[in-house]
Amino acid sequence: MRKHIYLMLIILMPIFAQKSKWKLAESKQIVVPEKSVSETNSFSVPRRISYQGFLTNENGQPANDMLYNVKFRLYRELEGGNHFWEESQMIFVKDGFLSATIGSSNEINEVPRTTYLEVEVGGSILDPRQEMTSVFYSVISDTSYFAKGYTKTEDLAPVAISGKYSDLINIPDTLSAELFIGSASGLTGILADSVGVLSGNSPLVFEGEIYDNNQISLNIEEPSEDQEIVIPNVSGTIITTGNDELIDAVGVINSGVWMGDEIEDSFIDNDLDILGGVIDNTPIGDSIPSTGNFSSLTSQNGLFFDGGDNFLSNDELLLLDSVLFGEASENKVLVTDSNNDISGLRNINASGIITADSFAGMFMGDGSGITGVSASSVGDLIGNSPLF
Repeated sequence: MRKHIYLMLIILMPIFAQKSKWKLAESKQIVVPEKSVSETNSFSVPRRISYQGFLTNENGQPANDMLYNVKFRLYRELEGGNHFWEESQMIFVKDGFLSATIGSSNEINEVPRTTYLEVEVGGSILDPRQEMTSVFYSVISDTSYFAKGYTKTEDLAPVAISGKYSDLINIPDTLSAELFIGSASGLTGILADSVGVLSGNSPLVFEGEIYDNNQISLNIEEPSEDQEIVIPNVSGTIITTGNDELIDAVGVINSGVWMGDEIEDSFIDNDLDILGGVIDNTPIGDSIPSTGNFSSLTSQNGLFFDGGDNFLSNDELLLLDSVLFGEASENKVLVTDSNNDISGLRNINASGIITADSFAGMFMGDGSGITGVSASSVGDLIGNSPLF
């Protein structure tokens, strides 16, 4: 009895998206005939073909898990021309894997020997077209003799059926690869010194909790020498030029010395408490910084000047508070005016020599301590009874 054997050939052909936001990293077409063909030496075209591919976005990551409008077209030419067959399908892509049965809604009735497949995903055409060769016809055998080398399914190794890495045997302890594709969620035990050098302007790209086209890239300037960035053993938020307003708020700065440069042309316009800290030659003031330019300053334990050589206590600072030039005030220091005059003085207790061109007022007491007053220095004694 003559039997028909269909030879199912798989073609792996990379397709790169030159003008598309998608890339088809790998694809294959598998002939799935609907029924047996008659005994003949001519070829018969199957009406359906299983198509599988791996769809990635521009940065090489798998496409988002969602439904995509995928169009398949067949051409006689590699470029240009008009398609002689077309079919559209809504296909759900999971982890980047795209699987479809071409011809399920529009049968492929005839195909020239030289045929090219074009795939369009979400409005983006993947270039170049893929040549369809021997996958379009079956080879007919005259006898089952040619099938004597066939291996039964139960005799195959588990990995030949599942295709899983876990079904391999004699797996080496180490694995070298130029590229890992996927989420890498199952990769463990990878040490930092085994990763190698990450090169390029954006060696690290981070995806958030939602897998989409929005990522955070770390851009690196070309180093002129070896540099080192130390991440401290603390929790917190990284401050950048985009969120430095977080450190502009009013608050308390703990003890320490600020060693950084000026962040931006700004100033603190509210209360600032410094507990045990040091401000050493740091520009503090308005938008044009000047050293020690304070609109107001509150002290808890006095003030040090000239590198700490001079000190004013809080009690001494109180004597300077609200002092009026040329006026004597209670519990305040005396400061003369521009004429060296002071008004408002009473009851001066003094020893020594008092020299004055004129004196208004009264000496209290028995005068026993007053000496050195000569008649010529007393001046004119006036009144109805100038002398008693």
